[in-house]
Amino acid sequence: MERDMAILSLIAKGERPLNKYRIWLQFQSKELGTEPTILTAIDELEESGLITAAQTNEKARGGKPSKQYDLTLLGLRLLLGGIQSLETSKPELSRSAVPYLLKKYRAFVPEIFSLWDQYKVRNIEDLAETCLFDAADKWYDASEYVGHKQDLKRWQKEAREGSRAEPDLHYRFIESFFFSADILENEERSRWLKAMKADADLRKPYISYLENRKKEELAHIARLDTLMKSIES
Repeated sequence: MERDMAILSLIAKGERPLNKYRIWLQFQSKELGTEPTILTAIDELEESGLITAAQTNEKARGGKPSKQYDLTLLGLRLLLGGIQSLETSKPELSRSAVPYLLKKYRAFVPEIFSLWDQYKVRNIEDLAETCLFDAADKWYDASEYVGHKQDLKRWQKEAREGSRAEPDLHYRFIESFFFSADILENEERSRWLKAMKADADLRKPYISYLENRKKEELAHIARLDTLMKSIES
């Protein structure tokens, strides 16, 4: 778990994607494992869908084409979960890195990430951060993390084989983020709604989420009505 979070954090904070050798060089003095251990961990992160690799013209050691690694949205969600869970024990996993991460990966969820500065301007960055971590990938200890990672690896394998549809992580992130905003209470809810009312850019994705949720709930009500009529007739 610690090794994976360190690798994800290193890749995420870099200005450009890194190859395996450059990742390993960063960990030589950090007691996170031998070179084969680090390289295997990178392969497992890729198999789990947490990082993605692109071939480049750059050559690795031995003259083979070099793969450059970067985070996926799934990997970013897991890293955010790590920041939330491990911040007190791992200073390198700090909430202070969040604005940079969201700016770097704003294309993942532009409806939220590209508007982060406006959440700050409207004085609801703390509420947005709460919603952000609620949308992050959740795990609470090392044993749970290992099981969760195995599930991710199995789901990725099934998706590649076509036996499982890939989830719409983009929509799920938006849904989780704004659902957390919906259940804010009292003064926090008032601050949130005041900001939405005052800022058209912030309001647009929130309204879109509410419209989608309304359609889903109306469809659910229609299914319940049909079920009730079938029982009563």
